[in-house]
Amino acid sequence: MEVLKQNRSHPIAVEDQVCIFYAVTHDFLKEVEVRHVAEYEEGLYERMAAQHGDVLEEIRTTGQLSKETEEKLKMALEAYTRDFLKTK
Repeated sequence: MEVLKQNRSHPIAVEDQVCIFYAVTHDFLKEVEVRHVAEYEEGLYERMAAQHGDVLEEIRTTGQLSKETEEKLKMALEAYTRDFLKTK
């Protein structure tokens, strides 16, 4: 829904869209309260940019996730989600 609701003058980068879509479709947000979803997304984008640029670069340049990159994304989401839930 966030991708569909995005502001056209400030679109969400495709690599960020893929990260949040992957998180949603693989149940990483199932324990995140609805009121914290926007904060989760913002923090996820920041953390991915700061710590997982290789994952974002592959998504950005190829539009795909290789098995290796998908595994890195999954591990990054697991760590981020665990850390995020500890603060809530």
